[in-house]
Amino acid sequence: MKYSYFCPMSSGKYQIRQIFLNNNKTHCLMCCGHPPVYAVMMTPDYKWDWYWENLDGELVHETYQDKKPKDGEEWRKHLHGYHDETWYYRKTDGEYSIKKLLKRRPELRVRKFPQGDFQKCFKHAFESDMIVNPLVMLGYAGVLGGGNFGSQIQQRKTNMHVNLEDVVEELRKRQNFVTIKEDMRRLAFNFFTNTTRPPYHNEKQFVEQVHRNLENNKRFEKIIAELLDYYKIPYEWFNLDKDDYSVFGVDIIPDRNITDDLFKYDGLDYDKVNQWVNDFLNK
Repeated sequence: MKYSYFCPMSSGKYQIRQIFLNNNKTHCLMCCGHPPVYAVMMTPDYKWDWYWENLDGELVHETYQDKKPKDGEEWRKHLHGYHDETWYYRKTDGEYSIKKLLKRRPELRVRKFPQGDFQKCFKHAFESDMIVNPLVMLGYAGVLGGGNFGSQIQQRKTNMHVNLEDVVEELRKRQNFVTIKEDMRRLAFNFFTNTTRPPYHNEKQFVEQVHRNLENNKRFEKIIAELLDYYKIPYEWFNLDKDDYSVFGVDIIPDRNITDDLFKYDGLDYDKVNQWVNDFLNK
């Protein structure tokens, strides 16, 4: 069985990747939150493949063989030592970032929302044991959990060219999951600690924006489910707080909250963060 993982923001995308790699399974992530859209695929021996589309509508592919973690290395060391989803093997502006590469290298002539051959990489994605964020493959690209992206999906306004009939047929062959988050305190805490305050926002504006993001993120779960119903793609809910990861056909399973602190910013005032969380829950 092969799997698909539909989700909003802060919904375990990084954790599910590591679980699949550590269980000797392949993984694909379709990235669309900050265009350009791209795909990154990984194998258990840490071979990376990136795909995007140029302005001529051509599929661009780059590959890199990374070092595999040593046997017996602790799971948390895997997380810290083997890169997040935006990692790229060469630096752009001092950072190993595929996002910066595609955004800040105009000579690459990257198309933000593919209209040509990008979909040719889908055949490789469907060979993966896990596909995260297949919304891209249905023709929808935007900020996961965002209000504007949610409205776009509800209006069935695609912004990418894909062979929808073929994609729907392939997704129907997979076991598809839509994540749901019940522990709103933990979710709110993660949102406040994983979000940097823009310099043009005062504290009140920042808190209000995070409140909106949380509300949109929660609505997004239902929006995904309604979209899959619309295309008659079968799915199951996966409760991030309760359900057992063994439903993904894996045996090596870490604590479900092990990745919570990986993306937090330094210098946080946790007393203030907890007050923001309490205010959100009371609201």
